[in-house]
Formats: sequence, C-alpha cells, structure tokens
Amino acid sequence: QSKSNKDTKFHSVSVDAAGRFYLDSDPTPLNLSTLKSRLNAYSSAKEKPVIRIRGDESVPYGKIIQVMDELKKLDLTSVTFDTQTGR
Repeated sequence: QSKSNKDTKFHSVSVDAAGRFYLDSDPTPLNLSTLKSRLNAYSSAKEKPVIRIRGDESVPYGKIIQVMDELKKLDLTSVTFDTQTGR
C-alpha cells in the first residue's frame, strides 16, 4: 500500500442500513446510477482520490460489492474501509 501525501484527496461513499448510497457529506441519498455519474467525475482527475467506503453493520454485503465494482470500472482503485468498534 502506498503512503498518501498531503495533496491526496479523499472522498467517501456511505451505505446506510436501508442500502441507500451517499457521497461525501451530502445528506441526500443517491441511486446507483447517480452515484456512478458522480464518481465518474473523480475518475477523470489527474490525481485520483482515495475512496473511503463506509457501511452500516447491517448493510447487505451485495451493496458494498456494487460500490466496489463501480469503483473498479472507473479505475478508482485506492480504497479504504472505515470501521467502528463496538460501543
């Protein structure tokens, strides 16, 4: 894994318990088509960002795979997973 530098951009894709997608801090849920369109803008950047995938613990596994598949198609391959430990 390469180390990021201070210029590295980060964006997040979140999936809630209902399987809705969110991009960065925008509270508006996105369907998969809109999410793909927004991610496409990141893929054309000179320096591709790191994408953080965040998911509720009850998110169906398939929803996370959908996000990963779209990121791969767009050559957005620097991906991290944000997790939380038990409370």
